[in-house]
Amino acid sequence: MKFFLAALGCLSFVLGVVGIFVPLLPTTPFLLLSAALWVRSSPRLYDWLLAHPCLGGYVRNFRENRAIPLRAKIVSLTLMWGTMLYCVFAPLSGWWCLKADGVAILNGDDALLDTVTLPQRIVRCGQSEHCETRISDIVDHGVDGITCTVTTARDTYVLTIPAPGEHMAYSASMAVAVGEELGLSREEIVRGVAAYEPTGSRMRVIRLPGGRVLLDDCYNANPQSVTAALEVLGRTDCERRVAVLGDMGELGDLTDQAHFNAGALAAMLGIDFVIAIGSKAARIADGAAMSGGDVVHFATKEEALPTVREQLRPNTSMLIKASHSMRFERLTEDLRKYYD
Repeated sequence: MKFFLAALGCLSFVLGVVGIFVPLLPTTPFLLLSAALWVRSSPRLYDWLLAHPCLGGYVRNFRENRAIPLRAKIVSLTLMWGTMLYCVFAPLSGWWCLKADGVAILNGDDALLDTVTLPQRIVRCGQSEHCETRISDIVDHGVDGITCTVTTARDTYVLTIPAPGEHMAYSASMAVAVGEELGLSREEIVRGVAAYEPTGSRMRVIRLPGGRVLLDDCYNANPQSVTAALEVLGRTDCERRVAVLGDMGELGDLTDQAHFNAGALAAMLGIDFVIAIGSKAARIADGAAMSGGDVVHFATKEEALPTVREQLRPNTSMLIKASHSMRFERLTEDLRKYYD
C-alpha cells in the first residue's frame, strides 16, 4: 500500500512541476497532494519535498498558514486569465499569425469573410466581380469531376479537377492563388490541380463491379456539405441514385430543420431512394416523405445494412454521408467487400 501511495505522490509531483509552465494546470494542489501521500508512505520523499529550495515553499506556506500565499494567487490568476483571454481572442485576430508582408487568401463569395479587413494583403477567390482570382466557365462532369477557368492578373488557367462538385472550383482557385504567391509556373499549377486526389472519406469515388458507384463522403457533414453532396448525386449520370444519410451533429437549435431540409432536398433533386439512419435522421425521412420521395428510416446502421446492400444495384450511384460520429465508413468498407 505504501508503494502505491508513493507512486501516486510521484505522479502528482510531476503534474505539479508541469503546472509551473502550463498556466491552466495548477501547481500548488498537486504539490500538496504529493506531500499528503508521501507523509503516509515515504518520510524520506516528504522531507525532501519540504527542503526543496524552489518547491518546498508551496507546502511549507500552506502547512504553516493554511493558505496559498497572496503572491502565488495573483500570479496564478493572472496567468490563467491571460491564457483564457488569449484562447478566446487570438482566433478572432488571424492577422496575428501573418507576417507584415504576408498574404491572406479568402473565399470572396463568402458574405462573412468579405467583411474581413487586415493590415496584410488580401487575395479573394470566387465568382464575384471584385475577386482578384476569378472563377468562371464551371462545367460539372458528375462523379468524374469538374472543369473551370480561373483568371488572375498574371494569367488564365483552364483547370481539370478530378473531384465531383462545383464547390471544388473554390479550392482550385485558392490553389492557383497560393501557386502564384510561391512563384510556380502555369504548367506546374495546372498539373498540380489535375493531380489532386481526395483524402479519406471526402467525396471519394469508389467504382465497383456492375456499374455501381459509391460516393464516399462520410468524413463529416453539415447542412452546406450535405447540400453540395446531394447536388453532385443528382447530376450523376446513372440509372438509379440512392442517398444514405445519417445524423449531422452540433447543429443546436437548427438540428430538426436542417435534417428535414436535407430530406426534402433529396426528394426535390429526384433522388430515387433515401435511406435515413440515426435518431436525428428521422427528420430527414420526414422531409423526404413530405416532398414525395421514396424513403426508409433505421435507428442504426447495423439495422440498415441489409437494405443498403440491396439498394446498391447494378448501374446505381450511392451517396454515403453523415457526421463522423456515425462511423459510416464501416458501411463503405462493408459494401466494398460485399461487391468487390
